[in-house]
Amino acid sequence: NESRTKKFSNRLKQTLEAVFCPDNDNTANCVMSELALKRIHFIPRVQSDQMAAVLSLGTVVLHPFPFGGSKTAFDALLAAVPLVTFPQPYLRGRMAASFFITMELHTFDPCMI
Repeated sequence: NESRTKKFSNRLKQTLEAVFCPDNDNTANCVMSELALKRIHFIPRVQSDQMAAVLSLGTVVLHPFPFGGSKTAFDALLAAVPLVTFPQPYLRGRMAASFFITMELHTFDPCMI
């Protein structure tokens, strides 16, 4: 539903602004927030068979969390786009990480383990 996607996108933008620029002032964090938000593109939902083509247009893919299915990760890898993931405690949030582990292409930040 497009209305739901628009609401979610607006809420996510507001959350990012609140995190990067909590006082809504002109600090360096606020400037970085503006620059980051200009580079993040929120797109409407696409059909499954179009996803790899859409992902190939990006510079990097942030694997969705906490519900990260293997389809998004697979499509990003298929499109040869860098994929960033943050493994979660449950299987649904570890699919992309499992791909990297299987391919022996994983590194972990010691602070995150």
